[in-house]
Amino acid sequence: MDVPLDDLEKKLELLARKWERYFTGDRDVPIPPERERQALAHQLQVISRMEGLPTAVRFRLEGLLHRFSTYSQLWDRQLRAKFEARRVADASAAASVKSGDELDRLYRDYVEAMERAGKRPAWDREGLRRFLDGQKRRLEEQGFEVHGFSLVASGGGVTLKAKARKKKEGS
Repeated sequence: MDVPLDDLEKKLELLARKWERYFTGDRDVPIPPERERQALAHQLQVISRMEGLPTAVRFRLEGLLHRFSTYSQLWDRQLRAKFEARRVADASAAASVKSGDELDRLYRDYVEAMERAGKRPAWDREGLRRFLDGQKRRLEEQGFEVHGFSLVASGGGVTLKAKARKKKEGS
């Protein structure tokens, strides 16, 4: 009886790599590879129901089923953690309406200034938010208090300038 365990092991390894790429944010894997996981689960289920398998094949199959189950539990935990992190981030973003309003204004001004300069905007709204968050974090690490950002259009270019001041000693 010919059981394609070598092929299934390769598929499991490829699937594990694809899940890893998804969790690391690889742009080539923007959504969880659930369809592939379900297909492999189905194939394993069909083979595990076969009767009359030799003991050596059954032993390898049990190991493969165990590895698949362990990976599936890991992926489910990571998906839950990612979902929870997104919910927390969404909740904190909703709580900071003032900064959202400021970001909307700043983005609108940025797009208008770029259009006046005859250029296409380099960022979408979310990209601008990530850029500004990174700038704020870097300035705070250097000991500054950041109170916002302003837009400076000059010489056909657009610059974002932080409104910051050095933190006082002891504060």
